[in-house]
Amino acid sequence: MVHSCCVINCTARWSGDKGFFRLPSENDKERRKKWLRNIRRADPEDPRKPWIPCNTDRVCKNHFVTGAPSKDQRHPDYTPNLNMGYTSTEKLEDKLKKIKRLERFQNRQSLNTASNSVPSSTAEPMDVENPFEEASCQQVSLNQFPFASFTVNKNFSCITCEHVQEEACASPLDSGDGRDELLKRQAIYFNQKCVQLIKEKKEIEEELQKASFTVMNLSKKQLKFYTGVRSWSIFHWIVRIVQNKDLAYRFGVTEDQVNKIIKKGVKVMAKALRFLIVWPDKEATIRNMPKVFKRSISYQKTRVIIDCSEIFIKRPTNLLARNITYSNYKHHNTMKFLVGITPCGAVSFLSKCWGGRVSDKELTLNSGFLDHLEYGDQVMADRGFLIKEELICRGASLVIPAFTKGKNQLKGTEVISSRKIANLRIHVERAIGRMKFYKILNSTWDLKLVESANDILLVVAALVNLQPPLVK
Repeated sequence: MVHSCCVINCTARWSGDKGFFRLPSENDKERRKKWLRNIRRADPEDPRKPWIPCNTDRVCKNHFVTGAPSKDQRHPDYTPNLNMGYTSTEKLEDKLKKIKRLERFQNRQSLNTASNSVPSSTAEPMDVENPFEEASCQQVSLNQFPFASFTVNKNFSCITCEHVQEEACASPLDSGDGRDELLKRQAIYFNQKCVQLIKEKKEIEEELQKASFTVMNLSKKQLKFYTGVRSWSIFHWIVRIVQNKDLAYRFGVTEDQVNKIIKKGVKVMAKALRFLIVWPDKEATIRNMPKVFKRSISYQKTRVIIDCSEIFIKRPTNLLARNITYSNYKHHNTMKFLVGITPCGAVSFLSKCWGGRVSDKELTLNSGFLDHLEYGDQVMADRGFLIKEELICRGASLVIPAFTKGKNQLKGTEVISSRKIANLRIHVERAIGRMKFYKILNSTWDLKLVESANDILLVVAALVNLQPPLVK
């Protein structure tokens, strides 16, 4: 039977060489699980189910750094990790450094074992790398050097001769000058080894710190990409508010674990950041009115700009839920929510999530938005918000572009006003664009996340309000 590599997008086929390897057997469940997690294949008949390999499945040598799997759990080739058909967070250079460090450690262990087996009559010093452990004061017994024992201080800064063993009198080197010279050479040798180990230890610690995926290692661009926050001070402020609970769990967690973390963490964050979504009073809105609104007399009383947006969700199994969430506009099952911003671009109103089938008018009337309006307020919206009569009852007015239905051509004044409204109303779409910058709002949600949708939206909107103003 011709074997081919089971890794995604790998076209290697068996040609008689020894470059193909079986997956771990069922007896080694932990290692087999790690292999399957790295391969990331899905069941060809049902993508939702995990892939179950058969006895003929193989992984080729192209997916191991050294060309073959290793049985050492500390070795990068303990599992296939190279050219796996998806982007890996660990670079090839880092994997090679790990292999070199592991080889150095194994060499030190083998040399240390060999040194312990040397008889005590050996008088010549051996080239041994001793793996010292940090301790307040540790006695190092040198079997290969019968003349003295040495004390290592806590910081490994030096090694000093403590005493001369009585057995040295029976040694051929019973001369005092020869013995002292030998002890000096041994002390110099181990001092050099200590300095070398200290330097190597610091280098390994620095490499581990750089290689680890932590917030402290992110640049400003990476911080903005992963969190959407542009300032370190703001990020640390957010973390402090949510009681230092870091929600960025990216290391070997399952999808269910991610959902549980989001459900628990997002409630805490939503409760802490709720105060950032504020409906400002009329005086504050007018005082901070941008110049683009002040230039036009018709729109100087604009209090809020509103628009709706939708989030894709997976298709519900319940027929009623499927009907309520299906959006004729998006041709997909969605959740719809209403966003209101101030003329400066800050999110001042955020509704709860509704099924995608609901109209813009119904969502606006039942979201509690009208309760915030005062007499004389102007609401800027798109043509789909047919709420003019409801606003008039509250003493407010609606500003929307002119309708073209039933008209052969718009008047010149209508064209000019529609363009001005479109230029001002675009800012609410920019604010929604900032919210959609967070990938969680751009992806198709699992139905398990739907119950936390309101909290997730509130957190995202609060983070958007921490960014610089949209309109100046």
